[in-house]
Amino acid sequence: MEWKRQGIHMLAGLLVVLLRYLPYWGVLSVSLFGILFNLFFLPRIFPSIMRNVTGDRRGVVFYPVSVAVLVILLPHHMAIVAGAWAVLSFGDGMATVAGKIGRPIPLRWNPKKTVQGATACFFCGAAGCAGAMWLVDPDFVADHQKWLVAAVAAAAIGAWVESLPLPVNDNLTVPLSVAFVLWIAQWVNVEILGAITGGEVIFALLVNGVLVSIMTSFRVVHGSATWAGLALGTVMMACGGWQSYILLLLFFVAGTWATHHGFHYKSIRGVAQENAGRRGARQVVANCGVPTVFAFLAASTAFPHWMMVALAASLATAMMDTLSSELGQVYGRYPVLPTTGETVPIGTEGAISMEGTLSGLAGAVLLALTAWLLGSVPAEMIPVVVVAAFAGGSTESLVAAVVKVDFTWRNDILNFGNTLFGGMLGLLIAFQTMPPS
Repeated sequence: MEWKRQGIHMLAGLLVVLLRYLPYWGVLSVSLFGILFNLFFLPRIFPSIMRNVTGDRRGVVFYPVSVAVLVILLPHHMAIVAGAWAVLSFGDGMATVAGKIGRPIPLRWNPKKTVQGATACFFCGAAGCAGAMWLVDPDFVADHQKWLVAAVAAAAIGAWVESLPLPVNDNLTVPLSVAFVLWIAQWVNVEILGAITGGEVIFALLVNGVLVSIMTSFRVVHGSATWAGLALGTVMMACGGWQSYILLLLFFVAGTWATHHGFHYKSIRGVAQENAGRRGARQVVANCGVPTVFAFLAASTAFPHWMMVALAASLATAMMDTLSSELGQVYGRYPVLPTTGETVPIGTEGAISMEGTLSGLAGAVLLALTAWLLGSVPAEMIPVVVVAAFAGGSTESLVAAVVKVDFTWRNDILNFGNTLFGGMLGLLIAFQTMPPS
C-alpha cells in the first residue's frame, strides 16, 4: 500500500519538466489544478492513498500547495522551485519507502523516523534536486560545481527537516526549507569564499575542538552539543573572524550564567532547564545556527557589512531571549501574557515580565556595543541590532502565547525562529540604510 502511495508521490515529481516550458501563468494554473485534483478527485480514483480510515487528505493537498507557494514566492527562479519540488517528490518519497526496508534503525532524535529513510531522502533528494535544476534552467546552474554543492546542502537540510518531530506536515516544511537554502546559494560567490585559507579553517577547528572538549568534560554542555558546537563554532570563526567568535562566546557565557543563576529556585518552580541546565545539540543549533549562516554569507557574498549586522542582530536576539526568560523566571514579579495582559504564573508559555524584558534588553545592548567595539558593526547600527533583538524576542513571545500546540522541539523551533526573524530584520534595515561595503 505504501509503495502505491509513494509511487504516486514520486510520479507527480516528473511534472517538474513543465517548469521549463510553461509561462508563469501556466505554472500557476497547473498548481491550482493540482490542489483541486488532489483534494476532490485523487482520493476517489485511488482511495487507498488515504493514510487512515478518517480519510486524512492533508498530505496529498499540501503537496501541490507547497509547489504553488514556491511559484508565487519565486516567480523568476523556476530552477529553485524545481530543485525543491524534486526533493519533495523523490527525497521525501524514498524516505518513506526505504524506511520500511529491512530492520528499521530509529533516529536518535526521532524514533518514528529511521536511518535508512533519512539516508535515502538525502541521496535521492540531492540527485533529484541537481537534475531538476539543470533540466529546467541550464543557464541558471551554469556554475556546475557551486550548484552541485548547493543541491547536496539543500538535500541534507531537507532530509534533516523531514526527520524532525514537527507538528507541521513535511510536504510543506521540506520544500520550503530546501528552496530557502537554494535561494541563499544564488548569492554565494565561490571566488570570495576562496579567500578563506586552509590554515584558517584548521586553526578554527583546533580552537573549537579544545573548547568543546573542555566544556563537555566539565559538564558545562551535554555530550550531544560537542559535535554541533564544533561544526558551528568552526564556521563562525573561519568565516566571521575572531570578532564574530568573541560575540558567540559572549552569548554562550552570558546564556550559561543566566541558565544556572537561581537554578535551585527554578527547579522548585518546575521551570528549570532540563539536563541540569546543560545545553544539548538542539539548543546549540536553535540559538547559533542562524548567526553561523550569516557568518558564512559574510565570507561568501559581496555584502559582508550587511551580513555582519544580521549576525549581530541574530545573536542579540538569542541573548535577549535567553536572559529575559532565565532571569525573568527568577526576578519577574508579575508575568503577563502579551496577547491579553493577563497575569499568569511564572513559566507560562509566552509570558513576559518587566524584570525579564529589561534584563534581556540589557543583554542585547551589551552584545551590540561589543560588536561595535570589535569593529563588526558601525556605531549607527547599534540601535538597529537592539531593535531587531527586541522585535525577535517579542515575536517569539506572541507566537508562544497564541500557538498552544505542544511537541518535543517546540522551544527549539521558537528559538530558531526568533533568531531568524531578528537577523532578517537587521539585514533588511541595514540594506536600506547603509552601503554594502
